[in-house]
Amino acid sequence: MFAGITFGLAGCTGGGDGGDNSGDDEADTPNVSQVSVSGENYGQENAINTLTLRYSTNTTAELNPPDSPARSPDSGNKFVILNAEVEVESEVEGEIDVYGSAIGLESEGVVYDGRSIPNLSELDQTVRPEATYEAWAQFQVPENVTEATLIGVDVEAWFDGSTQIRFEQDESRSATIPE
Repeated sequence: MFAGITFGLAGCTGGGDGGDNSGDDEADTPNVSQVSVSGENYGQENAINTLTLRYSTNTTAELNPPDSPARSPDSGNKFVILNAEVEVESEVEGEIDVYGSAIGLESEGVVYDGRSIPNLSELDQTVRPEATYEAWAQFQVPENVTEATLIGVDVEAWFDGSTQIRFEQDESRSATIPE
């Protein structure tokens, strides 16, 4: 059997406290204020699929992916970098598609979509149940954003409530892009 697990962008229901990231990693550029990122768990405890993201975030004014040119955000914006260990638990046999587009970063009612970072592991993966992998993503947010929440988006549209997403802050992870 083949199943898909989606991370997407839209409104989010469900709740829970997935932890709080106070922006402990130093910003790559001194002129950018850190964004404090928490996570809002999504879905029901008895879900068929459970995705756990153990994450750390960092805020920067420039994206410097390995072996790629540096990138600046759009005018008036900054980057929030996400590094996560993604653990997939499922009662489904066979491969599972995990889509990074189902993770959003919400601040003051606006949801910002995540993008991959060149030459780093993406959230998008095809995995077997009980898999764990590292993933990176970047979100562009306005310079005045100081707090935001990681959310699961549009998951019900794909799975009728059969997927749970949990966010757990992991201070041992670094969200500073490796050189």
